[in-house]
Amino acid sequence: MKVSEKSQDLLIKAGLFVVAYLVIAKPVFNFLGITKSKGDRIRAKELSDPNSPFKMEYWKRYYKYPGKIPYTGKTLSGTRKKELEAAVKKLYDAFGYLTDDEDIISAVIYSLKTKSEVSIFATYFYIAYKKDLLTYLSNGKDLMPQNGLGDYELNIILTYVDALPAS
Repeated sequence: MKVSEKSQDLLIKAGLFVVAYLVIAKPVFNFLGITKSKGDRIRAKELSDPNSPFKMEYWKRYYKYPGKIPYTGKTLSGTRKKELEAAVKKLYDAFGYLTDDEDIISAVIYSLKTKSEVSIFATYFYIAYKKDLLTYLSNGKDLMPQNGLGDYELNIILTYVDALPAS
């Protein structure tokens, strides 16, 4: 089957249009909020989930809650509280304006052993920096498109946290 020159020209133009959209237009539309990236959709799903361990209320199901951040109760000792508070600063500092240290970010997240600890960590993070942990992981210190974790890294973290025991 022979393709006419006109059809071949049309196929080339259509291919260039698709490539231009995916490489140039889609990232710009994602940045402007006109469309959502896969990471935005994943984060939105996690943020809307009432059972998400990234919610600051999640840990209250498993620890005694006298109205303050837990430091006694089920298993969180004063030492672990200090470790989590130090890890909050470490994670915050791992994000920069030009580069992020993914190794430190991963090490901090992988040091959390339960979903309840993720929630307590998110609470400490909010208290220290007035920022939602999951949003900070996605955006970093800035709203530039290169800041924060990429969709792939964020998905790895969410998969890890999802596999953790509840408490």
